[in-house]
Amino acid sequence: MKQLALSKSIDHYFPRPKSNRGILASSYLETLILMQHEGCFHIDEVKHFHDDQALTPVLGISHMPKASAIGNWLRRMGNNGQGLPSLSNVNKGVLKAALHRCKGITLDIDATEISVIKQMLNGLTIKIRAICQWLDILLKWGWCRQ
Repeated sequence: MKQLALSKSIDHYFPRPKSNRGILASSYLETLILMQHEGCFHIDEVKHFHDDQALTPVLGISHMPKASAIGNWLRRMGNNGQGLPSLSNVNKGVLKAALHRCKGITLDIDATEISVIKQMLNGLTIKIRAICQWLDILLKWGWCRQ
């Protein structure tokens, strides 16, 4: 992140905090990137980073927002309509640095698609089991025919 000057790019494109004590957008996004890199799925898992006294000095993170602050910031960015355009501008810079002079790329989305299908099927399996249990009860009581 430091080599790409990601913090500067984020702070350039995202709106500044309204007070002088406000947290910069780069702090929120760097925290979210770190969470995603570590395999976290929920915003509340940021507390594990707060508990880890060795991580923030090693990464050079001076301030890491709490889960409630991240949630509020995400809502603010979504409600005022500035979040996606700003993120798109930052993303263009990151992609330009990562892809250099590539003219075409191939994205392999199979892994993502398989993961989503597995999650959907897991939920569906649970629902089917519940329906089968209800049908079994209805059959036993004679309220339905086979």
